Amino acid sequence: YGWEGEAMNCPSGHGSVAFGLANHATGDFATVTGGRFNEASGMASAVMGGRLNEVTGDSSAVIGGELNKATGKYAAVLGGDSNEAAGWSTAVTGGGSNKANGSYSVVTGGQNNNANGEFTSVTGGVSNDAKG
Repeated sequence: YGWEGEAMNCPSGHGSVAFGLANHATGDFATVTGGRFNEASGMASAVMGGRLNEVTGDSSAVIGGELNKATGKYAAVLGGDSNEAAGWSTAVTGGGSNKANGSYSVVTGGQNNNANGEFTSVTGGVSNDAKG
């Protein structure tokens, strides 16, 4: 992220806004509404709060938590720590170190779970892998 010494917000995308502390909204129509050291670089992407969250997917969002990423298009991470929604229309709703890779996949919690197949889901637990 590289912003440790910066305290200003940077809404540099066309029609973007950034609030909080040292947040960057670099995608067109991107929004960061709070927290610190967050970045929304996808078009029409959003980070609602938390710390060190990143949204690179278009029309994607991270609601809160820490070190979460929404890299797929139409992807969402609702909270937790070190989660990633990487596939098309994927979601991770919480927990830690979970990843939704397959299109239309979801991980609803737990730790170190992966939804890798298309239309797969993991509803919790530890170190589960849904391949579809």
